[in-house]
Amino acid sequence: MPFFYESEKREFVRMGVALPVKYRLIPAGGDLTVPEDYLDGETRNIGAGGILLVGPILEPNLVTELLLQKVVVGVRIFLPGEDEPVEALARVAWLEAIDQEDNMCSLGLSFKEITSAARDTLFRFIISSRLG
Repeated sequence: MPFFYESEKREFVRMGVALPVKYRLIPAGGDLTVPEDYLDGETRNIGAGGILLVGPILEPNLVTELLLQKVVVGVRIFLPGEDEPVEALARVAWLEAIDQEDNMCSLGLSFKEITSAARDTLFRFIISSRLG
């Protein structure tokens, strides 16, 4: 019996790596109330098109708003050897709780706004990491 696989929808290759990230929720409009402080998280994988972010579980009322893109995520990714973090705005493609005991969840983020310089920095990091 043949097996069919859904083709990969990502535009860029991702690399498995744990990097520190600071992120915050930003309302895309309207009268939504979101925490103003940056949260601490960590990547599980990274690419020039997005990241898999693990961080504190978000308030349940924000989950729908994130998935409907009424709230976007501002990220600061700290790459080794870089003086400044890579900054981008991202949309949540998916979200899942991974450990309620530790109060952590996974966010699949796709970059919505990122400068070409920031994307180039990510490309250089990925390529240099793969080459050793």
